[in-house]
Amino acid sequence: MSKQLLESLCSLMIARLIAFCLLASTVAAQVPSFHAPATPTGSITVKLCPMENVTTGSTKLVTFGVPFPRGSITTAGLNT
Repeated sequence: MSKQLLESLCSLMIARLIAFCLLASTVAAQVPSFHAPATPTGSITVKLCPMENVTTGSTKLVTFGVPFPRGSITTAGLNT
């Protein structure tokens, strides 16, 4: 191959690589976030049902988890 042909091929490959990188960055910017948006205010109704080993009317320590979206609860919000 001639030197001029090799230079043309290299220029074409570089141009294609640049176009691919620009396209990839544009597509990546359009992908929605995997996480739900933070919701700092609102309400939710929760019904807790005791298990069979809990006597009605007795005092028991209860723990449960609620899947709040990331960023919905701040450190300051835990103190309210």
